Amino acid sequence: MFRQQLVRLSVVGLLAVFLTACVTEVINPRASNVNTEKALQARLKAAYLYLDANKNAAARGHLERAEEIAPKSPLVLNAWAHLFDLEGEPERAEEYFKKALRSDNNHAPSYNNYGAFLYKKERYEEALDKLQIAADNPRYAGRANAYENMGLCALRMQNVLIAEGAFKKAIKIDRALSRATLELAYIHFGKKQYEQAAKLYASRKDLAQPNARSLMLGIQLARIADDKNAEASYGLMLKNVFPYSQEYQAYKALNK
Repeated sequence: MFRQQLVRLSVVGLLAVFLTACVTEVINPRASNVNTEKALQARLKAAYLYLDANKNAAARGHLERAEEIAPKSPLVLNAWAHLFDLEGEPERAEEYFKKALRSDNNHAPSYNNYGAFLYKKERYEEALDKLQIAADNPRYAGRANAYENMGLCALRMQNVLIAEGAFKKAIKIDRALSRATLELAYIHFGKKQYEQAAKLYASRKDLAQPNARSLMLGIQLARIADDKNAEASYGLMLKNVFPYSQEYQAYKALNK
């Protein structure tokens, strides 16, 4: 739903990037670098699994080991930032995001994750700036998500033009992004471009399960098309599955 946290830290992006920081000097650099990278990725993967399970103490232990392997790695610094954010220490989390960027000012996942953090703090202009840098990196594996995050941030800033452009780029890179597809459909609906909105809405239904926001758009599109069966079906689902949502309250108001 739109009022929920929209931008998430790109954990996959963090784990997919090769180690760029310096490591301890060894006799056989090539073989050791491979082993070091594997060890680092294993520690980070374990740390994030524990963080997802709300086991911060266990995650901390793996991050400490990862830090011993590569203390200046932006991957490690990002992970620490995520931990501190979860533990309710936003100042320390931001400090570590900044450390990650100082360690590698071309590290796109750091920009995306820092942008996500700033978004949560409602610092939208700063967030958009960081997300733009991540999205502009053509080699960033999470580029589509960065564009999607840009669009969500721009919506909060009530800048529909930037949001529309960002969502279009996100979908062009990855057509499976259901959130970008839904928000772009809403933008077209707001501009009374109902055919485009309906096409996007139809494609979104193939990508993800309905939520209150998508059902509300379905109701509105069905009403425009005078499709009473579809409108009733979406309305019933909204009532049964999301009875306490803002969308259902709005739907009831439409029918008074």
